[in-house]
Amino acid sequence: MKISKRKLAVGGGLLLFFFLLGYTVIYLVVRSEGLRARVESELSARTGYEVKITALRLTPWLALAASGISVSKDGQLLLQGERAVVFFSPRDFFYRRISHISLEQPMFPLYLQDLFNSSEGALPRLSIGALNIEDGEIVLETGQGKPLALRSIFLRARNLNLGGETGLELRADVPAVKGSARLSVSGAPEARRIEIVLDQEEEGLMKELLPKTAEKKTALKAGFQIRRDNDGYEVEGTVGSDRFPAKLLPAAMPLDLGAVNATFKGNYSPEKNTLALKKVNLVSAMGTLNGEGAVALGGTPIGLNATLRLRDLPLEALKPLLPAPFSALVYRGKVAGDLNLSGAYNDPAITGLAWNDGAQVSGEKISIAQLSLKIPFQWAHSLFQIKTGRVQGKDFLFGAKGETQLKIPGASLQGDLTTGPQKPLELAADFQILNGGFSISGESKVGEHLNVKGGFTCRDCAGDAAFTGEARVESLELLWNKFFGDFKDQKPVIKVEGSYRRNSDEVALNPLQVSLDSVGRLQLIGSVRHLLADPAFQLEARTDDLRHAGFYDFFIRDTFKASYPVLGQIALAGQSRLAVRAEGSRESFTVEGRLRFEQGEIQERTGRWRVGPMALDLPLRLRFPQAPKEIASVSPPIGRFSIHEIKTPSSTIPEVNGPLVLWNNSLRFPEAIPISLFGGSCRIEKLAWSDVVGAPSELSFSLGLNGLQLLDLTEALGWYRFGGTLSGSIPEVQLEGDSLRSNGSITLNMFGGRIAIGAMEVQRHLSPVRSIKMTAMLEGLDLEQASATFEFGRISGVLAGTVEDLVITQGQPSEFKADIQTVEKPGVSQWISVEALNKITVLSSGNEAGLLYSGLAGFFDFFRYSKLGFKATLKNDKIKLRGIETRGGQEFLVVGTLLPPTVNIVSHSQEIGFSELLRRFERVKETESSGSSVKP
Repeated sequence: MKISKRKLAVGGGLLLFFFLLGYTVIYLVVRSEGLRARVESELSARTGYEVKITALRLTPWLALAASGISVSKDGQLLLQGERAVVFFSPRDFFYRRISHISLEQPMFPLYLQDLFNSSEGALPRLSIGALNIEDGEIVLETGQGKPLALRSIFLRARNLNLGGETGLELRADVPAVKGSARLSVSGAPEARRIEIVLDQEEEGLMKELLPKTAEKKTALKAGFQIRRDNDGYEVEGTVGSDRFPAKLLPAAMPLDLGAVNATFKGNYSPEKNTLALKKVNLVSAMGTLNGEGAVALGGTPIGLNATLRLRDLPLEALKPLLPAPFSALVYRGKVAGDLNLSGAYNDPAITGLAWNDGAQVSGEKISIAQLSLKIPFQWAHSLFQIKTGRVQGKDFLFGAKGETQLKIPGASLQGDLTTGPQKPLELAADFQILNGGFSISGESKVGEHLNVKGGFTCRDCAGDAAFTGEARVESLELLWNKFFGDFKDQKPVIKVEGSYRRNSDEVALNPLQVSLDSVGRLQLIGSVRHLLADPAFQLEARTDDLRHAGFYDFFIRDTFKASYPVLGQIALAGQSRLAVRAEGSRESFTVEGRLRFEQGEIQERTGRWRVGPMALDLPLRLRFPQAPKEIASVSPPIGRFSIHEIKTPSSTIPEVNGPLVLWNNSLRFPEAIPISLFGGSCRIEKLAWSDVVGAPSELSFSLGLNGLQLLDLTEALGWYRFGGTLSGSIPEVQLEGDSLRSNGSITLNMFGGRIAIGAMEVQRHLSPVRSIKMTAMLEGLDLEQASATFEFGRISGVLAGTVEDLVITQGQPSEFKADIQTVEKPGVSQWISVEALNKITVLSSGNEAGLLYSGLAGFFDFFRYSKLGFKATLKNDKIKLRGIETRGGQEFLVVGTLLPPTVNIVSHSQEIGFSELLRRFERVKETESSGSSVKP
């Protein structure tokens, strides 16, 4: 049958018309509000969820497109998207199949506590031919803080079989993590296996979890397997990242775990909604973490209960938890720990024990060769506590090379620590230092055998700290220049209370107290800035209990008595009060204040002499290490001193007082000091130390003596008693170091003449081996008075001469040049007794002269002479003795007259040892005491 083209055209037109009419009707029906509402109602009823659709429309390819989609349950959003397109054929209704679903910009909120919740009722059996997701987003709601978002998800999946046997595998590019994800599902619902693998090539999700300052790109790799078993599900997973997300750690623990690889294996129980972890293993730059536990997923937030074992945690990694300046040090060594976790995952309660052995610490000015820790700790509600933690160290070294260094072979610290967001760091501890010591480079300042025990507390230690402490020094041997002291019997105690201001790096002391058993207490109040760098301080020092006896015995007498025995025979009494201000740095500082004491006393230990009571009121200003160069524009304040009396066995000196000034390192007495002494007077003027800090042993003064009675003086000194007076003037005496020098002279008016002593110099004046240098000139000495005084027989005449370069060491002459002889004086005869002749002979020859003069002894007691004297030189223990006249190679000590009775004495020993001469003097003394002198 032949159909015309016209009929075909009409038929086709009618078919197209009815198609367009049907499409228009369907299009209008789909867009109707009634169908939209009915679809919402049907979907909600069939799925059990609350489904909302803003609009429905039909696409040109007969696909159903819905926009403004949201799916929720019990008010909790499950899906939200801009547009969803569903393709299906009529036969799909019979096979419960959807040919194709495409979702545009969907957002899937996931709630952490519901991820493992079992579904209520069976899933509908439904297969999906193809599933496309365009620019999707998954948001993980943790229940605490900002949710985590995974954006820009693009997914292409085929042959999804929900509710029945399936072999689903999904692959998707995930631009948000610049990586890809793979999901595979296999098995029936009762034995389903799910595997998820996420590979991240560069930074993405991790960027949100890392600090904003992080620049390093970070990759994330994760894999999970879920298998159904009889009681629930077996769960196994791995997570790896080359940088751990810092935002997952508590804010109080700013740690960098570095690269992290974690594996876990466990079982999920739908009935209990609990994940039991049989094995947890985490490896990172912070060490390894192994353990087991349980995760309660039903609560809000998720709960934890686990036991973990931490190993190989580097100490260096914990530096962010330490306050300055400890965070600036370098740490070598590793820490191990056992931990128990319980409670909410984002704020767990943690208890445990951390320990290590053999760690090392080093810094610019500190090092510890071996450090051991044992730290029991607790963490609950962001509160961190340590109870009876213990730190032990060996071979501590504080101070850079070439500077002051403190060495401690052993030390320990035991105490408690508490800190948290609402609880500033608090610390209470006891410490011990064993056999420590210190030294100052290039100086004789050394401390050894330092053993200390004590304790301290600190509040807000990481901020503006307040602290108290006490240290008890059980032993210390200290060498400070010439001072050496063993502090063991002094039992030093240091107590301190103060605060530390972090912004200004300043320590405030209020107060610091140092006490020594026999010396007293010193209290410091003030501040020290930059304590560990370049300390600068402002301090007030005060003591009302400075005991003179204890201070002198410990710091002076015990140290110097071997070198200066005279100091060992002196004792002090009384107490002082001191109040000064010190300001500056360790290199340069000023001390200014006032020193007062009353009832002070100095005496010889056996009581032979005493000085006191003494009183002092002295304003002072000292500068260390040297006085300022500028000249003060105002007069310094003046203090006063007084000495009630100076008492000796034979005399008493009445009160001495006057003004004195100690300012800018200069100690001086602005007025003359008059002293009544031995029936005459002594006047000390211009007494001054120009620098008591830089040169404490250098002083100068002038001395005037007027009419001192030699009878009183010789009696007081235990010498041969003789009369006369002592007068003189020394314009300047200078003490520099161990040398005392003078110019001017002192005149002794004695034996009818005088002795002038000048150019006096004393070396090592406080030493038992002191040396005295001087010159002496003798004029008009009456030999009759002198010989009678010294019991040398009887000699008449007048003596004169000089003694040059006289050196007296340890009380005996060691060097001199002497020229002593008689001079004629009108009205004065020159006679010498036989006794005197004998003693001169013994001294010059070593032999008795009795036989020589025995023939004449019966006729004469005295002999005439014309000259008497000698010339002598002493050096290197040899004395060269010459007479006053040389004849025929003989040296005459006594030259007789022309008229009898007369006598000559010749020196037969012209060079003898000085020790031999002293033995001859001893023989002369024995002759005196036994009365065996020769009687002519």
